[in-house]
Amino acid sequence: MYELINTDTLIIGSGGAGCRAALEAHDHGAEVTIVTKGVFGRSGPPAFRVADTAGYNMADGIVDPNDNPEVHFRNIMKAALGMAYEELAWTLAKEAPGTGSYLENLGVRFETHPASGQYIEVKGCFASRPRMHLLKDHGERIIRAFIPEIRKRGISIAEKTAISKILLLDGRCVGAMGVNAQGNPIIFAAKTVVIATGGASQLFKSTLTANDITGDGYILGLRAGADLVNMEFMQVVLGTMSPTRNQLNTFLWCARPQLLNKDKKPFMENYLPAGVTVDDCMEDKSKHFRFSTRDNSRFVEIAIQKEMTKSVGRPEESVFLDLRGVSDEIVHKLSFDSPLPKVWPIVKEFYLKRGLAFEREPIPIGCFAHAINGGLKIDVHGRTTIQGLFAAGEVAGGRTGKIDWVAICWLVVRCWGPERVEWPPKKCST
Repeated sequence: MYELINTDTLIIGSGGAGCRAALEAHDHGAEVTIVTKGVFGRSGPPAFRVADTAGYNMADGIVDPNDNPEVHFRNIMKAALGMAYEELAWTLAKEAPGTGSYLENLGVRFETHPASGQYIEVKGCFASRPRMHLLKDHGERIIRAFIPEIRKRGISIAEKTAISKILLLDGRCVGAMGVNAQGNPIIFAAKTVVIATGGASQLFKSTLTANDITGDGYILGLRAGADLVNMEFMQVVLGTMSPTRNQLNTFLWCARPQLLNKDKKPFMENYLPAGVTVDDCMEDKSKHFRFSTRDNSRFVEIAIQKEMTKSVGRPEESVFLDLRGVSDEIVHKLSFDSPLPKVWPIVKEFYLKRGLAFEREPIPIGCFAHAINGGLKIDVHGRTTIQGLFAAGEVAGGRTGKIDWVAICWLVVRCWGPERVEWPPKKCST
């Protein structure tokens, strides 16, 4: 016995990617159902306020007239070191500028300078020009804007339901099956299925993502026969250990805070090769959030991890970041093109609200698993290698190396399947 739900498009996941795909599918005339193993509006990374800001990259040329999608595309391909698909990267860079006004029409507000009202734009990871618009409270503003749009359209939502299998008929995806909160089996018959379940960082002991980011989408796609790409590339980032676990804003390194061990003594010099200084490492680290082996920033994470590994006792109390010397005066004396003065008020407010008394004492930090750069292989329409099966957001791979948050919610589903499949079909495989 099972419950049967018929729909045109089934969206698995209710984060930024899932909501965006649901809205696009509905606006193209499809009957849409969202299924989430959590609670709608409170599941997925964008709703998980782990960072002071989210960076939304679009080369609109407003702050820097010399920036454009072509420059953005070249930045993506350079950062990806040949591991991104050019067609996907170009589609993202080209379409990104048009997404800002869409979000603003939904009520999403990007941060602006109080005096001029101009957008605050900074250089994101490996960007050559300032195009990263800032969203306070991570991606929550986008989710909060999507929720009423989803409800206004009457899109069906199945909460607390875990999908366990993608259903195939003659090699084509025709739906999915799972189990609801009561333990009862449920089948969704659909023309198309969009996997938007996020990444898999909960597989790691230390992570800064929501508890429901457990790799479901990778397994669902793989077991259905879809191709995966670049799964070996796992992002590592820095974050606070206690009293709350949050992302550490990378622009803080502009002010040259001190890294201290459990005895509250500097230790980075112990792990640096000849000719490399602490200042060199922090300068490079201030330019990108994720761990990278391509510059001297790598020694920041290497030193922290080695210090934590050798520490006797609790590793979460072995490395500290001392921000006591980072005052308003120091921050505002930084060079005119430094990003820290632009975000400093937001960062201060965010940390203090979470009990991080960085103005009085060093705060414990560590290395965390973040996003996976790989995922289900897709084309520019979000199609996987299985007919009728799409992917969007972190679960999708091959586009940009995850250097653009905009990619999370802007892979548009444009292609629809045949007429509704009668259920149960004469033959079905998983």
